[in-house]
Amino acid sequence: MNSETEFAASLEELQIELCRPGRLLVFIDDSGTPEQRLGKDLVRDFKLHAAAIVRSEDYRLFLRDHRALLSHYDGMKEFHTVDIVNEKHFWEGRDPATRRLVLETFGRHFTSAVQLVPYVHIGIEQYNECLEKIREMGARPSPPEVRWELQSEGARFVLLKTLIPLIWKTFGNHPLVIVEDGEGALNKHCEHMFSSEADVFGDGVFRVKSEDVPGVQLADLAAYTWNRMHRIKAYLNQQRFKPGTFDEALLDFFGENKHKFRSILDEPLSEPEAAE
Repeated sequence: MNSETEFAASLEELQIELCRPGRLLVFIDDSGTPEQRLGKDLVRDFKLHAAAIVRSEDYRLFLRDHRALLSHYDGMKEFHTVDIVNEKHFWEGRDPATRRLVLETFGRHFTSAVQLVPYVHIGIEQYNECLEKIREMGARPSPPEVRWELQSEGARFVLLKTLIPLIWKTFGNHPLVIVEDGEGALNKHCEHMFSSEADVFGDGVFRVKSEDVPGVQLADLAAYTWNRMHRIKAYLNQQRFKPGTFDEALLDFFGENKHKFRSILDEPLSEPEAAE
């Protein structure tokens, strides 16, 4: 159904398009914990895909602020929430106060730049509902690692296929650039998933390294935070959660931006007519 097609766009050309006035930019990332990697205190089988939607004019301001943030920390190439929270890679050995300051600073950049965060969550309950239909069809259930991939791709597919109607409904019919966190650098391929009615750069989704396109790092923070808020809610319900310094920062960030998060499953799946 979907194909990857050669498209003549270099990384530089994509970055130029992201800053072209009048565009709506859609940056996509995912978060979650596979079942087989869970510790006893983690919420089971939570998987989501989130999109951070940014106006190109605001993205240019975000890039300015982001470059200023990176310049304060020699060797810091990108903002990756899980690394800051868990003291990994560049942040290994750095004190919690510094890491929290960077998290809060990037959070303010997010608040200024991001208009909307559509997301799709597929948990174990939803998968089990699908599994019953799979069994009815006589298919053999998949092992845990395959189930995880099915959850991931299922959430991704629903998000991508319903993005255009949501964007048209919310913002009108603007030219779009859609970029997703992916392995490796831009390889001049994009995944075609949209009708010709939508004005999408390259007619599809570009997968790039988040280091190369900082907007993807906005989606990283959105996905990580929504995932973490889900865990915090579960902890609080079991009355065994005391927020640490990074949870406090994420709770404050989420409080500032909660109104931007919107479950895409609440939106109608039929495509409306394009705006004039």
